[in-house]
Amino acid sequence: MNRLNRGILVMLFATFSLVGCGGGSSAIGTTTPSTGTLSGTAAVGAPIVGGTVAITCASGPAPSGGSTSSTGGWSATLATQTLPCGVQVSGGSINGAANSQTYQSIAYALGTVNITPLTSLIVANLTGSTSPLVQSQLAALNPAAVSTALSNVTNALGATMLGSNHPITTAFTPASGNVMDDVLSAMASAISNIGLSFSNLMAQASAVAGSSFTPSGLSAALASAYGSTASGLAGAGAGAGTGGTTVSTASASGNLVVVGGRAQSFAPQTDGFTVKVTATEAVYRFFNDNTITNGGVTTKSTEYVEVALDVLGRVSGVVYGDKVSPLRAGVTCSAGCAGLVVVERPAGASHPVTVRFNRAVLSDGSTLEGALVGDTPNALWVSRDLPRTTDGFVSVDGVNFEVVAAKVATTTAAGSTSREVTLTLIDGARVTVNTYSDGRSPTVSRQLGADVGLCLSACPVTLTPSGSILVLDLRGTTLSNGKVLRNQIAINTTQGSLSTASLGNFTPNSDDISSQGDVRSYAFNADLPFGSSGITSVGVSFRNGTLASASLTTSAGVVLSCFESAAAAIFGTPTCAGITLGADRRTLTFTAAVLGNRTGTSTTLSGTLTAKGL
Repeated sequence: MNRLNRGILVMLFATFSLVGCGGGSSAIGTTTPSTGTLSGTAAVGAPIVGGTVAITCASGPAPSGGSTSSTGGWSATLATQTLPCGVQVSGGSINGAANSQTYQSIAYALGTVNITPLTSLIVANLTGSTSPLVQSQLAALNPAAVSTALSNVTNALGATMLGSNHPITTAFTPASGNVMDDVLSAMASAISNIGLSFSNLMAQASAVAGSSFTPSGLSAALASAYGSTASGLAGAGAGAGTGGTTVSTASASGNLVVVGGRAQSFAPQTDGFTVKVTATEAVYRFFNDNTITNGGVTTKSTEYVEVALDVLGRVSGVVYGDKVSPLRAGVTCSAGCAGLVVVERPAGASHPVTVRFNRAVLSDGSTLEGALVGDTPNALWVSRDLPRTTDGFVSVDGVNFEVVAAKVATTTAAGSTSREVTLTLIDGARVTVNTYSDGRSPTVSRQLGADVGLCLSACPVTLTPSGSILVLDLRGTTLSNGKVLRNQIAINTTQGSLSTASLGNFTPNSDDISSQGDVRSYAFNADLPFGSSGITSVGVSFRNGTLASASLTTSAGVVLSCFESAAAAIFGTPTCAGITLGADRRTLTFTAAVLGNRTGTSTTLSGTLTAKGL
């Protein structure tokens, strides 16, 4: 962990001082051809397998980048080309699914050049474009511009957990427990959790070339997601004697026979089990980390089985990835798993879970047979273990369907406030209601599989604030498919506010609670009016009820955090104190809680936030 004691920017400037000196040139690369090798890893939290690598250098013909390996590795030889070089990867597969995204990076020295979503954001902010780098751009690049782009991206994401891991030049293997890989995995989860797309994030980075940008809610979501990764858990739970909270020990056992695949069996390692729960899904993951030596080259890979349960605890899908090649990773079954994968509900003080496979047929034709048992003390196991936001019902053609999840998103722009309410019903249907304060008609939709009904004008629905709840009255709304929606639903909303000495007040209008193992994560978000400044998000994580980490992000891209003492010393932040979780598992009380960063910037938070729920 000592290697984390130096910052990303220090490392970046040191690198540039080595490759950019001589002749007084401000360009990153040299003016003479470079002879040597470029190599690295193409990954997004999982390796990009079989992707095509294309390279363009400041001068000289385009060298061949070939294809990425089963671990995302790639390599190219330079002979008559001049650095820097733009590198991109396209195609291939990720966890067995086709990759439709092109990722970019920049090689400013021979050696390691990774290609990831992080490096793509750096290039986009550097050039003000999401298009591939061309020779004229590469010849004009300078160290200060690349350094600024890196700083802008890490600040936008609040990626302090990278430490001295350089997104471009730090060699890594895409596997759980590797900091770089866990950051990429957490980034993908965070983007999904706040309803953002990577394309939109790239557009935000490129729209302000060389300047800071602030994706709403992303840094808090990233801190929350990273806190549940193997690296995040290791950093937060350093153990007694170093100020860390005791980490609950996971356990796993059992065996599966794999028929039709390369691997003939799967058995998890003794601690190879995690369970992650969100408002709409629970995922049980059994895994076994492997070391493979091939041709004298040693790599690490993870063999795993994931079982997803919907909000009612029903199996909604299975993913299996073997240790031989990630080309098979991600084969799934969804509706075809019905009756072939049985989850025995957790019971007893330690809540072990047993998953039985009765020749479950995967999408590549292979089958799984056997049973796996997993346990993580103090974990949540199904979505309904999280606080619920409503206990209402929606009547569809006179038949009541329980609302099992409700989410409210509020947006203010140009003096108008819009609210979107999304209800998930017990039959799997999703009802979405949009209301507007500027006089526009509300809209309503209901979707159940291919059955979609809409009301786009003169919809009688109303959404009325009443203290800490919103009352949604469907009032006999008739949809385009003839179905009629009725009933009033009371929806609990995010409450509370925080005050600071230097950043103003924070009043969130939405929140999300998630769980992984014994860690509960709370993300509060405020949709600030366009052009206004202030705190946009606050995230807090507790392990076994004890404060583990917290962070905030401002509209200017400033990220302030705290961690348990061991991690705080590594990341250069204050040690967490002054934040407590109420008995309702929803109310967070801040009492002069100090958040800061390694530059010395800090603020103190006081107040109470209450996540939506019953």
